[in-house]
Amino acid sequence: MSITVFCGPMFAGKSESLRQIVETSVPGTCGAFKPSTDTRDAPEEFVTHDGHHVPCACVQTAGDILTLSRDAGLKRVCIEEAQFFGPAVIQVCRELSDGGVDVFVSCLDMDSNRLPFGCIGDLMAVADRVVKLRSRCAVCGGPATYSRRKVAVASQTFIGGEESYEPRCGTCWGGEP
Repeated sequence: MSITVFCGPMFAGKSESLRQIVETSVPGTCGAFKPSTDTRDAPEEFVTHDGHHVPCACVQTAGDILTLSRDAGLKRVCIEEAQFFGPAVIQVCRELSDGGVDVFVSCLDMDSNRLPFGCIGDLMAVADRVVKLRSRCAVCGGPATYSRRKVAVASQTFIGGEESYEPRCGTCWGGEP
């Protein structure tokens, strides 16, 4: 089948894209998954920035997605925050797709330093379709393609929401907080 990647900065509608797929799928044929490291919401759901609650399985590894999807006989799999699963998510997406499953992934394509986020560039390369979404710049209101971290943290991986990040265009990005 196929792999579709929804990527872009924070607040661009990536999770909302997954929500629409889950809600328009035939009941029992689609499953959603998120990494256990994302503790912003309840373990059995992810929440879009528009406030929509989407039922999902919270899993430790990308391999768990493969196992649970196969066990359930899913025809569609949605993976939230794929950048936090590491490189294994690429092989999982390929195996699911090769096995007849349509895979939909939401992820940040760049980190808050405007660098590729982990393995996501490689995932985008093997995807059948890449949808690069944009947000609205928090400063000028123009199209934003970057996520600017508002708090000083050294690690590339720092899970947060609007308290920690804001969308910015290239002109307004402004570097470190």
